[in-house]
Amino acid sequence: MSRLEIDFPEKFDFSIEIPMRKIDTDYGLHVGFDKYFSLIGEGYYRYMDHHGISPDNIWGTDVALVFGDASIIYGREIRHDDLIRIESGSYNFKDKTFDYITKLSKKNGEILVSKSKFTVLCMDHNLRKAISIPERVLQTLKR
Repeated sequence: MSRLEIDFPEKFDFSIEIPMRKIDTDYGLHVGFDKYFSLIGEGYYRYMDHHGISPDNIWGTDVALVFGDASIIYGREIRHDDLIRIESGSYNFKDKTFDYITKLSKKNGEILVSKSKFTVLCMDHNLRKAISIPERVLQTLKR
């Protein structure tokens, strides 16, 4: 079986740092794989907030941005005293989807912890189906 590959862009347009807590670990040793999803999710919501977008109801409408699929490449363990840098951005825009790509690292970005790519789908809650990404969202995220 071939190994999954995720290519990073030359530059990410958003970055935050989140300290790990003892409670984030499995029995105080290291962060479990499920927490990687939580970290990426936290980074996603902060990334969208940075752009003035609420993924659950874009600018007060019934349109939402939801995850369609997820790919994560685990690189290194995270321990309770690590400061995790989350770098992210939106890429590969199509009619109804785009890729949300993240890089998790520690030690001031020197140690790669994980790579991930989530396909984000634009969905109308009332119609219960995928729709084209609104132009305003495209313009905001493509800056």
